This record gives sequence, structure tokens and C-alpha cells, in this order.
Amino acid sequence: MSSNLKNKIKLYFDQNWYDETIPDEVRERYDDEFESIIKEYKWNNVYPVLKDILINDCNDEASIVNWCHHFWDYALIYEYKVPNPEMLVAYLYSKVDIVNNSDAFDILDTIAISVLPINLMETPCYAANADPKIQHRIEDLKSGKIQF
Repeated sequence: MSSNLKNKIKLYFDQNWYDETIPDEVRERYDDEFESIIKEYKWNNVYPVLKDILINDCNDEASIVNWCHHFWDYALIYEYKVPNPEMLVAYLYSKVDIVNNSDAFDILDTIAISVLPINLMETPCYAANADPKIQHRIEDLKSGKIQF
């Protein structure tokens, strides 16, 4: 993994997503700049760095939720494919208490619906945290049986 790439990405992901002092035009510029990073380095090189930041640099629920918002803004909005999306979703749900944090629930649910191969026409009330396959992975992650 390139430390140069990680440092570039962290410039965006280390910002507080909730910082309302950042003007919309600056946020739009960040979106464009991050898209340029993906184009320059390619998604298959960027995603492992994003995953590394999530696992190694996000040490509490707030930082994980912040990562999720940036991940949505900078990556998923462009519909890049996530390798092993079930594991990403299970990892996020294993680390964040969605019962007591509605903002966390909203962004995790948005990510889950975006990356998982589900058909919302067939399952309009899909909830990843209630999906037995995801629940099983969450438990395996929490127990240390598997790693993300």
C-alpha cells in the first residue's frame, strides 16, 4: 500500500463530516478532487486503502460513522463496486451501536443497500442488521472467528 495514496485519502477522510463551517462549494471541490484520486490510482488500489483506514485508524463509533459518510460521498455515489460487500457491511454493524445512534443507522443502512446485491423491489423493507447472513458474519467478527 502506498503511503502517499493513504496520506492523500486521509486528507479527506480525517475531516469532520459534520463540520458545517465548510461551504458547499468547498465540499463540491473535495468531491471532484477525490474523484480525481480514484481516476489516477484506480478504484482497485483506492479501496484497500479505504479499508485500511477504516480498520486501523477509526478507533471509535464516531470515527467509523464519519468514515461511512465520507465513503458514501466520495466513493459510493459514483457506484464503484465494493469487493466482498457482505463483509464490509457486517464489519460496520459489528463496530457501531445502531440502536442508540439513528445517524449511524441511517448511513450504515444506506451503505448496505448500496453495496449489497439486493433487489429492493423484491425486499422493500430490507435491513442488513436483520439479514441472517449478515447477522452470522457480525457474530463471527465479534467473536474473532473471522476478520475483515
